[in-house]
Amino acid sequence: MSEAYLLIITESEMTEVEPVLDFASSGRSGRRNALPDILGSPAGVNPTDLPLKLAELSLTEESKDEKVLFRNHVLTVLKSI
Repeated sequence: MSEAYLLIITESEMTEVEPVLDFASSGRSGRRNALPDILGSPAGVNPTDLPLKLAELSLTEESKDEKVLFRNHVLTVLKSI
């Protein structure tokens, strides 16, 4: 093989690898249009708040006792998982 042929192969391989390395080192993952800081902490969201937030959702008026019972039930179910 000639040196020119090897040079062309080497250059074409380098141009294909560089964008992959640039993307991998950028900290983004998933789709190409992903947000740059997807690994950062969520803004005030905590999984332990989920039962309380679910207990606040209601389509009908409930007494405080019913809300407490529902919240306790949700906590029990989540602990068993």
